[in-house]
Amino acid sequence: ENSIIGPYTTVSDGVEISYSSIRNSIIGDDAKIQNALLESSIVGSGAVVKGDYKRVNIGDSSEVEFY
Repeated sequence: ENSIIGPYTTVSDGVEISYSSIRNSIIGDDAKIQNALLESSIVGSGAVVKGDYKRVNIGDSSEVEFY
């Protein structure tokens, strides 16, 4: 929803992305990305990322919120 995906980005099944820009990244199953700017990132399955950031690698079922 209102997001830009790519280039070179893999988005797995069940992912919810809103108001974000993601490139050169891998997003795992059922992850949620909100209001984020991700580049060269890996987001694990079931992880939640909220807020602005450039590069992040987080594991499965993790949650991070940036201000």
